[in-house]
Amino acid sequence: MTGKKGPDGGAVSDLAGKAALSFRQGLDCEAAVLTALNDYLGTKAQGGPAGKGLYDACGALAGAKLVLAEAMGGDPGLPAASRELEKLFAIRHKGTACRFLTSGMGLGDHRPRCGQYVRSAVECLMAVLPQAFGPKGS
Repeated sequence: MTGKKGPDGGAVSDLAGKAALSFRQGLDCEAAVLTALNDYLGTKAQGGPAGKGLYDACGALAGAKLVLAEAMGGDPGLPAASRELEKLFAIRHKGTACRFLTSGMGLGDHRPRCGQYVRSAVECLMAVLPQAFGPKGS
């Protein structure tokens, strides 16, 4: 997906890179995804402890789903879009659960691999968003 253009003509890979950079600089995976996507789309999705390895769900994917819900609001296509987002992520990584994705890693050892999940969650969301949807105010 590298170089694929997003709704406003910007490269999806740049947006995914921004999220990955925020993660490398210390944000948890969910917060890194939320920050990059909220800034880009003009959404105000808020997360919780999903990016801290406290739940089964991958925090990066949870962040992308929160932004998707905020961006689509009451759109009747939201459940299908959410399932598609989860499916794309699962196909790429063979699963969606944090414990599965980070199995066999010690505390702190997960960050390099989770950086890939952060990028991927952004890329998957941008593939799922309706083509007509762009950043607010454009």
